[in-house]
Amino acid sequence: MKCPNCQHAMNIVEDPVARLEVCPNCGGTWFDQGELERMKDAELPDAQWLDVNLWKDVDALKYTWSERPCPICSKLMAQVEYGETGVKVDICVEHHGVYLDKGEFEAILSALEEEISTMDSSDYLNKTVHEGRELINSPEGRQSEWKDFKTVFRLLGDRVMVENPTFARALAAFALGSPK
Repeated sequence: MKCPNCQHAMNIVEDPVARLEVCPNCGGTWFDQGELERMKDAELPDAQWLDVNLWKDVDALKYTWSERPCPICSKLMAQVEYGETGVKVDICVEHHGVYLDKGEFEAILSALEEEISTMDSSDYLNKTVHEGRELINSPEGRQSEWKDFKTVFRLLGDRVMVENPTFARALAAFALGSPK
């Protein structure tokens, strides 16, 4: 497979989560469809519930045409922002996959981590309610939605404790003093 950026032959890198193609020349990475999400979820488990479907609503996508061809079908790819991370990625319009320049995967993880850490308890409460609705209406699968709900609910509890240290200390004292 040739790199969409520099046309150099890409190397296959076997990862426990995905089989990636990485360019030894420019450091870009090709992710077949679904691999980017799996890698994101493996690297940053607290961000699993932050689902980004790059092809969800093609008509609503804000994109520009990339000059890079898809290494699978050779059609020009579209460049879109990955969620609200500020990172522009190249996606195949035929859904073959996503190409990231060197450092963009780390930038996505950093932006998602920043989003998670800057949300307050009311944000997490809203997200918990949203995930509860998703669990009931379940477009993915009940197991996946349940996992997302549990993660957001745990993050809500963590945020409440951080924002209310007196409450956290009282709760800890109660837990330590309660009979086992």
